[in-house]
Amino acid sequence: RKLLSNLEMSKPKLNKKKNQHVKHVAIVVIGDIGRSPRMQYHAISLASENNTKVDIIGYKGVAPHPLVSSNPNIRLVYVKEFPALPRILFPIYAMMKVLWQIMALLWMMMVTINRPHFILVQNPPAVPALIVVKFVAICRGAKLVVDWHNLGYTILALNKRAPKILVDIYRWVEKTFGKSADYHLCVTQALKNMLISEWKFSANTIHVLYDRPPSIFQPLSPQQRVDFLLTWSESLSNDKMKEDVLSTLGVKNNKNNRSALLISSTSWTADEDFSILLKALIAYDASARSDSSLPYATVIITGSGPLKKYYMQKIDELELKKVGIYTAWLESEDYPKIIAAADLGICLHTSSSKLDLPMKVVDMLGTGLPVCAINEEYPVLHELLLPKYGIHFKTTDELSVHLEKLLAKFPEKSSLTKYRENITQDLGKQFLNWDRNWTRSVSHVFA
Repeated sequence: RKLLSNLEMSKPKLNKKKNQHVKHVAIVVIGDIGRSPRMQYHAISLASENNTKVDIIGYKGVAPHPLVSSNPNIRLVYVKEFPALPRILFPIYAMMKVLWQIMALLWMMMVTINRPHFILVQNPPAVPALIVVKFVAICRGAKLVVDWHNLGYTILALNKRAPKILVDIYRWVEKTFGKSADYHLCVTQALKNMLISEWKFSANTIHVLYDRPPSIFQPLSPQQRVDFLLTWSESLSNDKMKEDVLSTLGVKNNKNNRSALLISSTSWTADEDFSILLKALIAYDASARSDSSLPYATVIITGSGPLKKYYMQKIDELELKKVGIYTAWLESEDYPKIIAAADLGICLHTSSSKLDLPMKVVDMLGTGLPVCAINEEYPVLHELLLPKYGIHFKTTDELSVHLEKLLAKFPEKSSLTKYRENITQDLGKQFLNWDRNWTRSVSHVFA
């Protein structure tokens, strides 16, 4: 009950009709359920509806949100993953993995779960998910809803080992089977426009549902910020990191003489180039050594990925004097708080389709945190990160210049203050939280 209150989830209305029909919704995630926040939020919203039961079908990995795992109206149905094979066998591996997924999904959706009235599937990946869920929807008489996060074929095209004909086939499957759905949800207006203009989807079936943070992502009061950082710092085993985190509270209890806390979340992959931020921080360090108006910067990096070890070795080799760079693994309840406690968020996310938006920026704005986000040929970012909320940059040089301008005369006269005020004023108005946005935009789809 306390958790539900914290997230401001609407409570199910008492059912005054006896034996009222129970509505079943199947949510399909061809991926780690715990790493699919939007689909988990869908499940929580649906489960709060009267007489609705939800099955989430996907892979087991990171622990799902507590409001998912503890909800009696939500059942987690895990699909066993196909074993990994050497990359040199990619074409064979890809075909075998697809066949495995088809059989596993068919078994789960035709045998394991109750007959769904609605099937909500995440796209991408389109193959084999869209094919299987369309078949199941026909066989079991369910309405099919596709939640478009991006375009799968554009992601496949980034894989240099994927032949063009395979990308073309994937695009055809995504377009053809996607178009056959009863309803569509899109993360941006630009994605909706593309589906209508280029793929000739019916405009009446498409609804834009912007990613919005749940209510655990909210600003902290000054005292809440102090309490959290004091508590969190006690859990740190790195003494230098602990010292730097505490320095963001102020020197000798003087809050106007403190270091700046920057936060970024990265997947540590080639398509999210961490070197851009690293080079900008090196440049900032050089400037801050000779400019007393620039504060010490404590930088916390969250996330995991294949290039993390590579970059951490590079960071360890640096001799920075005015910047401390650290990685951290945070519990689900601490992640929103560290974002809210920060002074500036930095996003390096790029999009394969240029039509989706980074969830990490959504979370940052939900806490009132100003953001610097990369925007190289990424115009759709303007749907989320308005000029009054933060700054767009394209290169390392631009980011380093912005860092110096934003942190100059920190914290009393920093321009970050105005950005934070703008975001905070819009929270709950233009920038609705997930619950209110979902109810207003798409709840009628599942009626």
